[in-house]
Amino acid sequence: MHSLGVAGEDDLIVAIYVIGTSRLLERPLAGLIMGQSSSGKSFVINKVSSLFPEEAVLQAHRQSRTALQYLPPGSLVHRFVVAGERSRLQDDSAAEATRALREMISDGKLSALVTASQRSGPHQTVHIEQEGPIAYVESTTLGLRDIFNEDRTRFILLCSDERMGQTRAVVDKMAESVSKPDDPDTPDSIIALHHTAQRLLTPLDVVIPFASELKGCLPLERVEVRRTFGHLLSLIEAAALLHQFQRRRNEHGQIVAIADDYEIVRKYFVKPLATSLGCMLTPGAETLLQVVTPMGEFNVGDVDGKVPWDCSNTTRSRLRELRAAGQVIETEKARGPKPAKYIVVEDPPPMHGLVLPKLGIETGNVFYLNTPEIVAHKT
Repeated sequence: MHSLGVAGEDDLIVAIYVIGTSRLLERPLAGLIMGQSSSGKSFVINKVSSLFPEEAVLQAHRQSRTALQYLPPGSLVHRFVVAGERSRLQDDSAAEATRALREMISDGKLSALVTASQRSGPHQTVHIEQEGPIAYVESTTLGLRDIFNEDRTRFILLCSDERMGQTRAVVDKMAESVSKPDDPDTPDSIIALHHTAQRLLTPLDVVIPFASELKGCLPLERVEVRRTFGHLLSLIEAAALLHQFQRRRNEHGQIVAIADDYEIVRKYFVKPLATSLGCMLTPGAETLLQVVTPMGEFNVGDVDGKVPWDCSNTTRSRLRELRAAGQVIETEKARGPKPAKYIVVEDPPPMHGLVLPKLGIETGNVFYLNTPEIVAHKT
């Protein structure tokens, strides 16, 4: 990806690629990339999706609420749907507009009763079914708590890198691209390689022998675990599917996931899973918390010029996340032109993140690490 012009963003690159590969699973994944405007979300999404062949990807930068159901039958089966930026309008009509998408992500198909006009005679009700399943990614400038609950829990929540070091890397990459000639064949050869690799992959079932070892690693007191644990398992399945030519198959023809597949998830997806569970702040909210902690009582205007963004709406969005997480409370409501005031909680709920155990060490699952396929793979 760096050869294709992307600077940094290694975690985000791998996450989008694994999500795109999951299109071949029975339960594919959906990713939502969050970040302020100009943070490069769409650029990274488009560059990663270019590594998938055209028959695997459906670009849909804008879509109406009924667009998916009226596609030709079979158009969505095992497709990687790459959408544009989510609308900032988060009202009842916007929630209705994403209903079909939620159904496709959760159920792997759409089922709708619609009224159709006839050339002659009365209108008739028609049953439309659109088969999936799909993998899906989109971007948003909305804060974590500005996204519908029904949508948010279905996504793996990813964040673009907004740190100054990443900005420097982007500027360096742009300067490099115009200061010296590149090999014009390099991008095409990389893309062709990945297109071939993706075309070689076929939909296969994956079994995870160590799945029971992971049951206790998520906080069961949170109801969101019911979906997040499914995301964790699907991520392991997607990593194994990507390596289907390097993995053993059982007597039923299923791919047998190994520790290496789980390690990919541990390396690249702990923070997104923790964010989905609400036990870790997004980087933007964490930055805001660091800025306002020494202030005492503050309002949104007091933050201007002290954070690496220049939009008060971004501050308000991240402030809502801090309030929902119990890190900040409102001390005075807004009245007319007088803004609301806030203060950081002295003893807030811990945002301890998520720790996924290492197989064979924390879990005590020594027998798994000694199975023949893993010994052979390590050798």
